[in-house]
Amino acid sequence: MNRIPHSIIELVYSAFRNFSWERVEALFNATEVPPFKWSGSISHNSLLLNTLHGINKKCDDPLEMLGRLLEGYMDSSSEDGSVHQKNQVRIRQALANHGLQYISGGYISAGLVAPASLSLQERVEKEGLLTIRREIDRAIENVEKDPQTALISANSAMEATFKIYLQCRNIRYEEKENAVSLWNKVAADIGIHPKNMESKEMKKVGSGLFQIVEGVMLSRSKEFPPHGKTEELPAITPPLARLAIHAAHTLCVYVLEAKER
Repeated sequence: MNRIPHSIIELVYSAFRNFSWERVEALFNATEVPPFKWSGSISHNSLLLNTLHGINKKCDDPLEMLGRLLEGYMDSSSEDGSVHQKNQVRIRQALANHGLQYISGGYISAGLVAPASLSLQERVEKEGLLTIRREIDRAIENVEKDPQTALISANSAMEATFKIYLQCRNIRYEEKENAVSLWNKVAADIGIHPKNMESKEMKKVGSGLFQIVEGVMLSRSKEFPPHGKTEELPAITPPLARLAIHAAHTLCVYVLEAKER
């Protein structure tokens, strides 16, 4: 899908309609989308809506133009509970409903967002966890063109999530600790560390979570030294990277939920 869905146009219109026409015109000029000229015979708001609909008619890649148009609005900081923040969340959720994703820097990607990533995005938006949001965006943006970089971002999202949990629980950690070391402390506090589980089945689940964390952490580098040796890792394909990223994001959602219990 290359056209901008009507519901997205309506949301962008709602977010921009209180801007001065000078500001709206500057936004469109920056995206190289010529706005309809105001003749005085119609209102500024009608002109804005006509121009937004015109992107689908005038542009070869409407979604690319939409990303450019939203960049300043979506990437700027906003206060918790402000109209700006609420509009940012609504736009992200509406895009997700159409299988689309806004990525920091003015990009719209299609078909790369899984439910786990969406759940994590909604939570970090709600709690204002911008560091994690940036890493989610980078992972999704790079999963097709650079899976290795995408895994680096997935690992960074896990580390940031684990640190937030430990801070909330007043558990000490060193800033340089890696994801596995941080997860060891988080898992012990939550109560899902394999060594503390009596059930053999749940021990396997706990061990599996450790393997996810360790696998994503080690896969972020083309080389790592197991047992004192340096071995070249096989090339990581986009489907495999996507699987690892979604597993990492699912774990992050669980940890952020656990910190509220």
